[in-house]
Amino acid sequence: MFEIKGKYNTAKVYATTVENECIAQIMDLCNQKWLEGCNIAIMPDCHAGKGCTIGTTIKLKDKVAPSLVGVDIACGMLTIKLPKQLIVDIEKLDKYINENIPAGFNVNDEPVYRFHEFNIEKLLCYDKLKNVEYLKKSLGSLGGGNHFIELSVDKQSNQYLIIHSGSRNLGKQVAEIYQHMADEYCNHMRKDKLEARWKLIDKLKAEGRQKEISSKLEEFEKNYIEQKRIPHDLCYLEGKLAEDYLHDVRICTQFASLNRRYIAKSILEFIVKENGYDDGNLNVYIDETHLNQFTFGFDNNLVSVQSPGFETLHNYVSDDRILRKGAISAKEGEVILIPINMKDGSIIGIGKGNTYYNQSGPHGAGRLMSRNKAKEIIKLEEFQASMKGVYSTSVCVSTIDESPMAYKPIEEIIENIKHTVKLEKILKPIYNFKAH
Repeated sequence: MFEIKGKYNTAKVYATTVENECIAQIMDLCNQKWLEGCNIAIMPDCHAGKGCTIGTTIKLKDKVAPSLVGVDIACGMLTIKLPKQLIVDIEKLDKYINENIPAGFNVNDEPVYRFHEFNIEKLLCYDKLKNVEYLKKSLGSLGGGNHFIELSVDKQSNQYLIIHSGSRNLGKQVAEIYQHMADEYCNHMRKDKLEARWKLIDKLKAEGRQKEISSKLEEFEKNYIEQKRIPHDLCYLEGKLAEDYLHDVRICTQFASLNRRYIAKSILEFIVKENGYDDGNLNVYIDETHLNQFTFGFDNNLVSVQSPGFETLHNYVSDDRILRKGAISAKEGEVILIPINMKDGSIIGIGKGNTYYNQSGPHGAGRLMSRNKAKEIIKLEEFQASMKGVYSTSVCVSTIDESPMAYKPIEEIIENIKHTVKLEKILKPIYNFKAH
């Protein structure tokens, strides 16, 4: 661990490999007066991101910057342990996923969810959304980038289905709507600015210099922008604006969770039917039993089978006001998943509730190089060789930026999480799908 000390705050960085751009972004955070007194802890998988460092956690007070949460609100992983009764034909599974789970920019032909499951009109920013029908149809779609569908095994040969996806374009729109509000609030509507503006006007009037008001206000605006303007990505909301944003983050979280469940249910129903359990009265379900805890099950006229699952979120603000950007909750006793890369699989761990880490952990391995850099220097042949032993039709030129070599090694993450996460087991992938 090392510290980065800025003008108003000091961040603790629990990482070994940190690039210069990442350090500069963390310094920018520590130089923001509105974050004074907030605990900033940077996770082991940190790397430079758009607007702020991926791996940032902040114990907020009364203000929040939407850009620090990011555009993929409540992205996360749903992990379902498969019952021993189910045997998976990986080639058939891959064919089903390619033909039935929309990926990349693709969405479903029609909305797949029922109105009582999710109501997009509950968003306070609903009237500002664009292409609402497209957003509705995107629930049940994977997306692109590092989102994936994976089948993994542990040392006891238990199989796990992992779905990594988020709130799709809905989260992006909500983030951008509120960040625009934050910029307006911080740089145009702030109370101290308005008071200074009116004070200048009153002064000029008292001195009989009314004709100079227009030019002096132009000069005032220019000086304000040069001296006090807050960078767009660090503009914040407070009061009712902040509460409205946090409300809509919760709605996006519901959308993202339901999105993952619909993808998983579609795949699991296919697997169950392939195993001969469809007798005409088959029922397949994924129910939430507790916060972020799920039960996958199926029953027919002859059998009733259940198996546990859990969800791990990042890019959100928790009810106790901890902002996690590319970071996950690791409260004491909490079961979590940390995906590493397409080859090395994932870590299942138990949170330790370490307050120095903001009760958080890394959401992955963290990138060693940018997507553009990975595409420049990693050869397709290297990518293909590294994936030996994992069935994937997604290993191609368009996914080189997701190759294992683009990420930090699993050993580094294991070493750096020991104070915040207890390692339970490592899951090894046998199948991986990404948009390609």
